[in-house]
Amino acid sequence: MGFTLDGPRGPRRVAKPGVAMLAARTGVPVVPHAVALSACRRLKSWDRFPVPRPFCRFVNAYGPPIPPPPVAGREEVEAHRLRIETALNDLHRALETELGADPLLDA
Repeated sequence: MGFTLDGPRGPRRVAKPGVAMLAARTGVPVVPHAVALSACRRLKSWDRFPVPRPFCRFVNAYGPPIPPPPVAGREEVEAHRLRIETALNDLHRALETELGADPLLDA
């Protein structure tokens, strides 16, 4: 199962608490997955959806699983949400660096 962590309305690259809460309640780890393109056109939507240019390089990667918190309290779920958000954003930055993309343009 996959989730778009920043939800249907954003803000962009800020994880919502739902995935952290679900992981805490089910005991299932979260595996970050990121995608980056070497050349794309960005739509003027809240998420700046990328449209790949012809023959661009496409890279995707999975990060290490993030185990759920042992307790599903509010503070633990928030800390888990922040770990997930940080891991996913770090993975995005690593892929963008590998492609030579400007992370400031993608922020």
